[in-house]
Amino acid sequence: MLPMHCIYIMKNILLVLFVCIGLSSCKEGMFLSEVFYNINVFNRSAGTVYMWRSYNYPDTSLPLDKPALVKIRPGKDYSISSSQKWENELRSKPSQTMSIFILDSVVYIGQNWDSVRANDRVLHRYDLRAEDLVNINYTVNYQ
Repeated sequence: MLPMHCIYIMKNILLVLFVCIGLSSCKEGMFLSEVFYNINVFNRSAGTVYMWRSYNYPDTSLPLDKPALVKIRPGKDYSISSSQKWENELRSKPSQTMSIFILDSVVYIGQNWDSVRANDRVLHRYDLRAEDLVNINYTVNYQ
């Protein structure tokens, strides 16, 4: 029979071994916390803007129903996050393109949505593929 301190040491060695095996079998970024990949949209203009994204390219029209857009104040940014790399995220879409629409806050809040759509009241639209995101370092600067 083994002495008690040897049994204690063997249990600790087995515990460390199982933890190491468990950690080595985890997918990248899946242990302890989830990894997110971001596209940062910066508002470098003097006014507040609203942002919306779509994967419907080449259809670049705004949706029929008024969506809830993301408000970005002057000098601030918003991160569009994905749990997978953007190259993979976009390749899973039919057009492999994401469109980012920037609208003026006065237009978004104060005008009838049908009028906004019909008159294409978008300040700027970015149509981005995976290689575009790499080239701009995953950062969209609206000015």
